[in-house]
Parts: sequence; structure tokens; C-alpha cells
Amino acid sequence: MVGEERSTVLGQRHGGNIAQWLALSTGVAMSRMDIGELVEGYMREAEIDYVGLWQIPGTIRHCLGIHDDDEVREKSLEVVKGLLERGLYPGTFFYSKFSFWIGLGADLVLAQIEKEWKALKHDPDLLDSICWFTWRKSRRG
Repeated sequence: MVGEERSTVLGQRHGGNIAQWLALSTGVAMSRMDIGELVEGYMREAEIDYVGLWQIPGTIRHCLGIHDDDEVREKSLEVVKGLLERGLYPGTFFYSKFSFWIGLGADLVLAQIEKEWKALKHDPDLLDSICWFTWRKSRRG
């Protein structure tokens, strides 16, 4: 199966439990994960699939035990910053087509995500995903 045709749901291959998948893939207990370990888990996922922004807040809530909406957004943006620093690029994913956000540095990407997230008035979800992340050149099979 071509990477673009694969499911875009993190952890679906592991029963749909994102936190459990990250714990298994990183070898770290869910209750002791930190931002760096979450970034590492998403980097591993990016090797085989796209990573949706919508996936991150639920993982923050579950793995870090944070429930305040503003703090979840703040920690999610820390994860996004880590993904960008490690080489992933943001873009829009629609009907198996990925369109990169061209010409935006990390600060502008983070500002754009925060602006759109606040406008949603809820965590991003699959329908209001804001953006996705992948490698500039495919590393997926």
C-alpha cells in the first residue's frame, strides 16, 4: 500500500489508542512521558504516515494528564516546535494530497496554528485539523 493511501490515524494499527502506541514505540510508560518523548513518538510515526495536528492535544491530555485547554494548546505547540526542529514540514492534507505551507518559518507556523486553534474554540479534530506534518521528501514506503 502506498503511504498516501494508508490510514492517517496515529496508532490505528495498534487498536486506535494513541497514547498506548506512543508508549510501546518509545518504551516509556504513559504516565511518565514528557514533551521530548512525545516528539520522538510522532517522529517515528512520520516515518510511515502523516501526523495530524489534531492527534497531539488528545495525547497531551492522556500522556501528560493536562486538561486545561490553554495549557494543552501550549504543550501541543511545544510538540509542534519539536517536530519542525526535527525536520517535519507543515501542510494541508486533503483527499490523499499533501500541500506544503511554503515560505513560513517555525515562528510563523506556530503563530498560524495558534491563531486558527483559538478561532476554533476547541481542540483541532479530524474535520478541523488545521494542518498535518510530514517529511519534505517521502520516507514512507
